[in-house]
Parts: sequence; C-alpha cells; structure tokens
Amino acid sequence: MKKMHIAIMFVTFTTLGALFGLILHSVLISARGNFLIHCLLIGGVFGLLNSITSLYFLRKNNMLVSTNLKLDLEIRKDKLTDLFNRKAFDYDLNTIYLNEVCSVIFLDVDNFRDFNNVYGHQVGDNVLIECARIIKSCIRESDMSYRYGGEEFIVILRNCIKKEAGKIAQNIVKNISCRENGSLPMMTISAGVSSMPEDASTIEQIVRASDLALISAKKLGKNQVVLYEI
Repeated sequence: MKKMHIAIMFVTFTTLGALFGLILHSVLISARGNFLIHCLLIGGVFGLLNSITSLYFLRKNNMLVSTNLKLDLEIRKDKLTDLFNRKAFDYDLNTIYLNEVCSVIFLDVDNFRDFNNVYGHQVGDNVLIECARIIKSCIRESDMSYRYGGEEFIVILRNCIKKEAGKIAQNIVKNISCRENGSLPMMTISAGVSSMPEDASTIEQIVRASDLALISAKKLGKNQVVLYEI
C-alpha cells in the first residue's frame, strides 16, 4: 500500500475516533436513561463507519495492484509477437539459481531478410507472429518464451535436461517447417540447445552456449537443431 494511502487512512480513522469521542461524551452527559444502550449504539455506528472506510481503501488498493500488474505485463511483452521481450529476459535471468537444472533454446528464423526485402515488412511481421505462435504451442506451460531481438527467439526451460529440451526444440523446428505458407517460401527455423549444469555453471554461459549451437545449426544447413557439446 502506498504511503499516501496509509496517511489518508490514518487521518480518516483519527478523525472518526475524535468524532466518536465527542459523540460519546455528549451522550454520556445528556443521557438520563440506560448508558449501556447508548454506548452500544454509538459503538456499533463507529464500527460500521470504520468497516466501510476500511473496505473502501482496501478496494482502491486492490485496484491499484491490479493496474500495476497489467502495466508491468505490458512493459514486459513484445507488442508484435506477444512473447516476452528482451527486457523481461534480462530480468528473468536473475531469478535462476546457480547450478539449477535449466535449459535454453536459442532460435533464429532462416532467411528472414528474404521475407522482408522481397515480400515486404508486413509479410516479415506475419512470419514472426506465426513462429512465435508455434513456439508457444510447443513448449511446456512452465517454460518462458521471449523475442530476443529481430528474428531471434529464446526459450528458458527450468527443471529440464538437455535431452528433453532438444526434443522440444525438434518439435518447434518440425512444426514451423510443416506450416503451409501459400505462395511464399517455406518457413524454417534453426535452434541451438544447451543446459545447466551440464554445459556451464551460470545461466549467462548457457545462453552463450546455446547461441554457439545455433550458429552451428546455421552452418550445417539450417532448419535443424544442434545440441551444444563441450
């Protein structure tokens, strides 16, 4: 809860308390009958006012929390592909523990410049959108997919060994290459896979290792998966 809201609640409750004291004092002085009934009635009203005020500020706080979460999600998302962006990737790297079992798939759309230069940027955007959709459909619910930059994508697979990550990468590559692309050239993608702690001791190192494996996949003819080897 923000400091401003805390201050407002403090002032509100203090004011209500003072008001309650004044009313109680007035009643006790002027009352001729049963003091208990008067005190109970005033206490009930005071409790009701406190409840209404508390609920109001609680609702306002929940709305602010929800709005902030939505804004944070928008900042972390790539607007074109709806994957997480590079900023989110850099932040999420810090949440991965040293020597945690974790794999990374580094992907790059093959011959992407041809789509942009020959058929136009709208076609290129559609290729990225479709590749992102297929990537999301092939990974586990717990995996995180990012648009790393341009036509590059990265998937972080926590609690996943390299062999299993390789199968997921193969599925991505296969599904993209099998996708019907009409009169346009066939869409393909290359992938490099590495894992921690098998290939490296830090997440930054396995990102670099998966990038090296991706470069090997490109050199070997593209449209394939290469597992990093030390």
